[in-house]
Amino acid sequence: MPEISSFQSQMMMVGGLIVLGWTLARRHIRSRKRMNAQNVTDRELRKQRAVADKPTAVPLASAPPELQRWQIEMFDLQRELKAELDTKIVVVQTLIRQADERIATLRSQARS
Repeated sequence: MPEISSFQSQMMMVGGLIVLGWTLARRHIRSRKRMNAQNVTDRELRKQRAVADKPTAVPLASAPPELQRWQIEMFDLQRELKAELDTKIVVVQTLIRQADERIATLRSQARS
């Protein structure tokens, strides 16, 4: 059996590492392609579902006029109640901020 020099063994090692790197890179690229293809099909399915789930008409469009007026009144009431709640939230936040400031001044006075 012929003897292998240290240079040849080093070249074989480098060649093996190159083949290993090339194999791993190809495997990674293939898995990426599969994932991208899966993402594309998922996106297409989501688009189809979104189109199918979209309502095609205005809700209660064929309802009697009394029901439509009631719906409008409910929307108006909802808007008014939301505005009241938002106002109360702002007031409470302001009171909390003022209380925090007062606590901070009392603490600073207590330390003095």
